[in-house]
Amino acid sequence: NKQGDAHLLLLGNTHRLLIDAGSQGLGLLEFFKANQIKSLDQIVISHAHEDHYAGIYDLLEAKIKIGHVWINIPNKKVCDSEIPWGCNEKDLKNLLSKLDASNVPHKVLKKGQILYKDAHSRLEVLYIYDTVHSNAPIPITNTNDTSSIIRLSIGKNSMLFTGDLNEPLGEYLGKNARDL
Repeated sequence: NKQGDAHLLLLGNTHRLLIDAGSQGLGLLEFFKANQIKSLDQIVISHAHEDHYAGIYDLLEAKIKIGHVWINIPNKKVCDSEIPWGCNEKDLKNLLSKLDASNVPHKVLKKGQILYKDAHSRLEVLYIYDTVHSNAPIPITNTNDTSSIIRLSIGKNSMLFTGDLNEPLGEYLGKNARDL
């Protein structure tokens, strides 16, 4: 009963960006092979749960070229309280080590960060809260509350990628955010 999220975007006809990588062994690699995808410009991990990041292990093992990974690591106490169902600081540090060993740079996402922009489209981090600096407008209950809120705009159309945003923070943003 594996699950996971993974959204592959092709921006500007050449820029491949993966939002979340699903669970390890979920089938992402098979999709890449079937579609002859051998490289990604960026991977954005919405939040640090295994069903959103562990598919990166499969991509690294298959030698898929990865230009950059964006990932935020929650504080150890919050993360390790969720070991039975998704977050594990030791595994996250192992992933960062594997990225380093494969010469894949990784950084933390920031609010307002533009992940991609061309004449017709824009991918921007609208909101992201963390458990390290406690910068959320309401108390963070778990790692899901650290999900990045990313907007893809193409012409007059837009869509949101929200990871697994919990209801209380989602409700707060729905009432208070003016740019959703």
